[in-house]
Amino acid sequence: MDDKISSTKNNYNIFDTTDIFGKRVFLEKEQFDNHIVVGHPEMRDNELAIQETIENPQLVVESKQNSNRLLYIGKSEMSTYPMVYIKTVVDHSSKEYGFVITGLFQKKVNLEKEGTVIYEKTTDTDSL
Repeated sequence: MDDKISSTKNNYNIFDTTDIFGKRVFLEKEQFDNHIVVGHPEMRDNELAIQETIENPQLVVESKQNSNRLLYIGKSEMSTYPMVYIKTVVDHSSKEYGFVITGLFQKKVNLEKEGTVIYEKTTDTDSL
């Protein structure tokens, strides 16, 4: 059995949710503790904000650097910095699920640098 899927059954995930496209996405505790927080210490205590960005993003962008990765971009009231964008990178190499690679705060979003927009929330008045 795939390690990523079996890890859900062993409670190694911080969350296991569904994105706006109906695909399962999860954040592993090890990835959060040993990569995200190490590289972006300001993301500590922002697990729920990362989850909200996946479930209810303002934008989803196909990464220019890796077409298997989607960038979920949005703001979250649960964030320690609710007025700053959160960019969550999710790997979708598997057809069954995606897993969070990283998450970070961004003051501005440069779409030319990021990639191709594949989803944009139309009801939100807060433009990027």
